[in-house]
Amino acid sequence: MAEKNQGDSLIKDQGEESEQLKINIMAQDVAVLVYKNQLTSLQDTLERFHIPKYYYSVLSEKDEASCMTYADGEWSVYYSERGQKTNLRKAGDITDACYILLKDMAEDTNEYHQMLDFFRHQMDDRASIHPTSAELQKAIQTGFAKIAGIVAL
Repeated sequence: MAEKNQGDSLIKDQGEESEQLKINIMAQDVAVLVYKNQLTSLQDTLERFHIPKYYYSVLSEKDEASCMTYADGEWSVYYSERGQKTNLRKAGDITDACYILLKDMAEDTNEYHQMLDFFRHQMDDRASIHPTSAELQKAIQTGFAKIAGIVAL
C-alpha cells in the first residue's frame, strides 16, 4: 500500500510540475501581448546596436546566453550556462528587466547610456500603442488574463 501511495505522490508531483509549466507558458504569452511595446523597443535597440541574437534570449531560456524571462509574475535576467542560472537578478517590472539586459549587452558605460537613450526614445514613440480591445478580450477568454493577473475592463 505504501508503494502505491509513493507512486501516486510522484504522479501528482509530475502533474503539478506540468501544470505549472503550462501556467508559465501562458503567462509568457500574456506578457508578449501586454508588454509588446517594451519588447519591441528592446528588440529594436539590440538590433540597432548590432547585438547578435545568439548573445541573448527574451522570454525563453537559451544556453550560453543572457536571458530575460517572465514566470510566476516576476521578471528575471541571468546568464544561462550549462542549464544553470548565473548572475540572477530579479526586476520589479519589464522596464527594469530591459535596463538590466541592455547593461549586460553593452560593451561599456558609454554604449549602455546610448542604448538606454535609444530604448527610451523607442518607448516614447510607442507610448500611445496599446493592446487592442480584441487582443485583451482574446486573452481574457482563453484564461491568460487570470493567470497573469490582468483585470478585465
